[in-house]
Amino acid sequence: MLPPRHLLAIPALLFFVSITSLALALPRNLLLSENPDLTFLLVDKKDCQIAVYRGYPKWEMIATYPCTTGKVPGDKFKEGDLKTPTGIYWFTDVWSEKDLIGMYGPKEAKPYGAGAFPLNYPNLMDRLFHNKTGYGIWLHGTEGDQPIPTEGCVSVSNENFLEIAQYIQLPNTMILIDESVEKLEEHQHLAEIERLRNFVVTWIDAWENPNVEDYINYYSSKFTNENFDKKRWLHYKKRINLRNKSREIQASNLTFLYSKDTYFVHFLQKYRSSDFSDLGWKTLYLEFQEDVQDFRIISENWEPYENLATIPKTADTSKSETDEITLHQAINLVCPIAHTYVAEG
Repeated sequence: MLPPRHLLAIPALLFFVSITSLALALPRNLLLSENPDLTFLLVDKKDCQIAVYRGYPKWEMIATYPCTTGKVPGDKFKEGDLKTPTGIYWFTDVWSEKDLIGMYGPKEAKPYGAGAFPLNYPNLMDRLFHNKTGYGIWLHGTEGDQPIPTEGCVSVSNENFLEIAQYIQLPNTMILIDESVEKLEEHQHLAEIERLRNFVVTWIDAWENPNVEDYINYYSSKFTNENFDKKRWLHYKKRINLRNKSREIQASNLTFLYSKDTYFVHFLQKYRSSDFSDLGWKTLYLEFQEDVQDFRIISENWEPYENLATIPKTADTSKSETDEITLHQAINLVCPIAHTYVAEG
């Protein structure tokens, strides 16, 4: 059982009920979501299927739809390779058919049908560890009655696009794209959750401890983010420890996802030290390392709470210009790397 001072708003009974009621075969990609605001789209490239899920209070598959992906199989690594990337992405914007025509003209917009949701490809993992290039990966409609293979996007029929759009809320919807979705039996699913949960708790314990060496042991030798490698991260944390003699960290609204041997751990972090406090969304990227038989952090990211606060606005192809401006301003806060280029597919 997890120490309550670390994990807020996670009643033990609710957690027990929710995880024991999981289906016997759940996608490995979707492990845990205690954030009631999040919805998830899961794309299986091999089966040409996109499924809509909610994860709180328990996993529920809401709907499934046929889809198409890139003309060339496999993961995307470079611009123009006609492949659809695999990974975990946030939607960064929403464009109606009218929006697309206004931006690109009737001829260029026609293949994308009823509208589009751009993804934040390439994401942090793509840039830091895989040197991926390209841009303009979208979930979009189609020119005809049925979607056809794309140049890298995920495509569904116009009718299905409009249905899926009702489930997408920005910035609280994620899309996970996999070559072939792996299923876990219930006991395997629960074991993954418990290992990840224990890692988060012990990592927080080490962070609160004045011995920074214990804390840094939770980080992989290949740790990097957009500002630090592991050596610079250690020096930075030592300086922080000298200034802040005590710390208290609490985590809530945990989400555990999986893609390509990387675990995505996302939560609301409340930090308080002797002279500083903040509230924000922390994302840890973990790999399981055989030599230590445990997870290690390969990267992490933090955003202020106000930058990722819930925006209770569903994608609506009939929104007014005022709504469009409000939504775009919000998305620019959440996803500053959003691209507005024509889609690759």
